[in-house]
Amino acid sequence: MASDLFTQVVNSAPGSFLAKQLGVPQPETLRRYRPGEPPLPGALLIGGEGRVVEPLRAALAEDYDVVANNIGGRWADSFGGLVFDATGITEPA
Repeated sequence: MASDLFTQVVNSAPGSFLAKQLGVPQPETLRRYRPGEPPLPGALLIGGEGRVVEPLRAALAEDYDVVANNIGGRWADSFGGLVFDATGITEPA
């Protein structure tokens, strides 16, 4: 699958050198789904306090390793996906 031009340039040897000198971040390689592979490479973190959180957790729990809010401190985990339900936010902080 072809990458975009920026990624190709920044990941080339001269482009990588120049990007480091200029402080340009290296883009992450995006994981692409392939048939037969799990849809996510790790647990799915679902957070927030909105009205969609619980139905979403219930719907996805059968197919994914769902972690709720991560309040228990699984900080060392590398999550495969993140869903944040912001429907409960009514005004800016």
